Amino acid sequence: MSHDIVQMSMSRPLMSVRAHASSEMARQVPAVRRLLRLRDMAHEQELARQATEACAAGLQDCLRDVRAAVDARLDEVATLATELGLAVAREIVGDAVGRAGVDPLPAIRRSLGECVAHGSDVALTVHVAAADHERVAALAELQGVRLAVDANLANGSVRIETRAGSIAYDPQEVLQRVSDELRRELAACP
Repeated sequence: MSHDIVQMSMSRPLMSVRAHASSEMARQVPAVRRLLRLRDMAHEQELARQATEACAAGLQDCLRDVRAAVDARLDEVATLATELGLAVAREIVGDAVGRAGVDPLPAIRRSLGECVAHGSDVALTVHVAAADHERVAALAELQGVRLAVDANLANGSVRIETRAGSIAYDPQEVLQRVSDELRRELAACP
């Protein structure tokens, strides 16, 4: 079989070419078309796979961003919840102290126990707020204990003075120290 190459000049662009094939080539045309369709399908599948991978990568980035945002918001909520709890505690303690609802007697007894434990020759002055004076008046009956009203002390507060030094208790100060410690602990949490 000989193949001749034909060259010809054209006045218009070539729109289609029809080749007359031999009967052998005519039988192979459907197989070639199937192969071309398979190639096109494989190409489309590859494009779909690439698009799916790109979409999955985008979703992973989005989920990472969402998680970071949620974690940040949870940290904010935890801080706000702690501050709210502390504000409520301050309000409750402040209200109790303000209406003389905090009994300083247990704190005074603990402090007196510490002072008295260090020696028998004890001379103590127990300073309390005017509103607490009646509650602790029984302490004046103890040997070596003198009770004094201190206008500078808040309700529920007490200061005990001895020759060796003094001990002070203020419920607001205790609440502030607890609040500060909670804030430090919250800030240290990862």
